[in-house]
Amino acid sequence: ETTFANAFFGPRYVEASADMGATSVNKGNSGNIYGINLIKTFERSRLSVSVSKGVVPTGKGEPLDQQQLAVAFSYQVSPRLTFDLPAQLFRNEQIRFITAGDEQRRTFFTAEPRLRWSISEDMNLTASYRYRYQHVDDEDTTTDSNAFFLSVSYIWPTEPVPQFAAP
Repeated sequence: ETTFANAFFGPRYVEASADMGATSVNKGNSGNIYGINLIKTFERSRLSVSVSKGVVPTGKGEPLDQQQLAVAFSYQVSPRLTFDLPAQLFRNEQIRFITAGDEQRRTFFTAEPRLRWSISEDMNLTASYRYRYQHVDDEDTTTDSNAFFLSVSYIWPTEPVPQFAAP
C-alpha cells in the first residue's frame, strides 16, 4: 500500500494582442493556478483524485480558465481482468481581452467504465461505455452522448537496435 501526493499554487498572467485596423491593442489578465493530486495504491486497486485550475488554449487560440476534478479507480479483478473507472468534471470560462460578447461558460462531465481482459502478455481486449455531458450556461443548453467501444490492442515485439561502432 502506497500513498503519493503533490500540490502546486501560483499566480498566472495571460497577455493578448490584436491588430484592429490602424490600432494595436494589448490587454492582460491575471489570476491564479493550482493543482492537488492524491494517488492511493492498494494490493489490487488504485485510486487517483486531482483538483486543478489553470489556463488552456481553445481551438481558436483563445485562452480558457479551466477548473477540473478528475477521479480514476482501477481494480484488478483477476490476474487477467481489470476494471477501470475514470471520470472528469471540467468548468471552462473564456478569458476575454479584446472583444466582448459571445462569452461562454461550459461544464463538461465524462465517465468511461471499462473492462480490460489480457488475452496474452502482448494482447488486450477492452469493452467500455462512455458517457459525456455538457451544459452551456449562457445559452442554458444541455447535451449528452453515449458510446460503446470494443477494442483490441497488441504490442508488437521489439528487436534490439544494433549498435554501430565508429570507424
